[in-house]
Amino acid sequence: MRRMSPSLPRVLTTALGATFALIALASIGVQQAAAAAPRARVTAIRRVLRVGDTGRDVRTLQHWLTYVGIRTAADGDFGPETRRSVANFQRRAHLRPASGTVGILTLRALVSWVDNRGRPPRRVRPEDGTTSGAASLIPPPAGTQATGSPETGSPSPAGSPSQTGFPSPLPVTAPTGWVFPIQPASVVLPPSYWTQDQGVDIGTVNNACGSAATEVAVAAGTIVQEGISGFGPDAPVLQISTGPLAGSYVYYGHAKPALVPVGATVTAGQPIAEVGCGRVGISDGPHLEIGITPPGGAPCCPGWHQTSGDMYGWMTSLWSTLGPAG
Repeated sequence: MRRMSPSLPRVLTTALGATFALIALASIGVQQAAAAAPRARVTAIRRVLRVGDTGRDVRTLQHWLTYVGIRTAADGDFGPETRRSVANFQRRAHLRPASGTVGILTLRALVSWVDNRGRPPRRVRPEDGTTSGAASLIPPPAGTQATGSPETGSPSPAGSPSQTGFPSPLPVTAPTGWVFPIQPASVVLPPSYWTQDQGVDIGTVNNACGSAATEVAVAAGTIVQEGISGFGPDAPVLQISTGPLAGSYVYYGHAKPALVPVGATVTAGQPIAEVGCGRVGISDGPHLEIGITPPGGAPCCPGWHQTSGDMYGWMTSLWSTLGPAG
């Protein structure tokens, strides 16, 4: 019998050791890669992000977009490229309109994708146990109307006081006699740039503010308050006196200065303030946040997305009637 070379066991041992070492290194690599994957949190971004914004939260957004497969330069500058990337994600996630602005619905959808390794998570439909993409709309129970998406601006269904606090039915378009809150209309960005939180954020072209962007009463009523925490010391609150929303309160966030005193009775279209220049309240630049609180409560302010969908619908209906020159 031929004897095995005494060096062969050592060769086999060395080879096996190298194999196990490679397996261990590969395992470490997988663990490191998993650790490198971002763990998203909605609270990492605490504001609506749109073109012109800069900062660490913009860079976080850009990293997340790249992680879900939409390559975006992480320079911390929300420019046209980032807007295109956001709109691309919104189309993939079936969010409408694909405005390129990051509101709460876009943020939540993006976080769910990041936490699912860059893919749309699957959810169980409570009605039938089947699954669907995270951003897909689950049909409402039979016999009810679908509630509009707060970020897309669809109005809430008529007759839903439990959601909004308003008496029913609510008008789908702006009530007769209402006027658009910023004049001239030529300085207002179109609705595709608007976003929602407590109210509707309406930006201006080239950050127009001051006397170049006058805020007017949307309806007849009385100025019952000026100064709102987070919205600036001059932000007026108008209590509407006529029409189906009589008794409701409309606030004008980030206004400066106020043009009429508290207690003044105003008519629809009368100037009451100006879009504040710079950072007025908790703000990153000139814009109007307009929102409405149902009658019977405090003058300000509604809950997050409580009434913003309705206000968005009314504002867009008014916008559609304006001429290009405002």
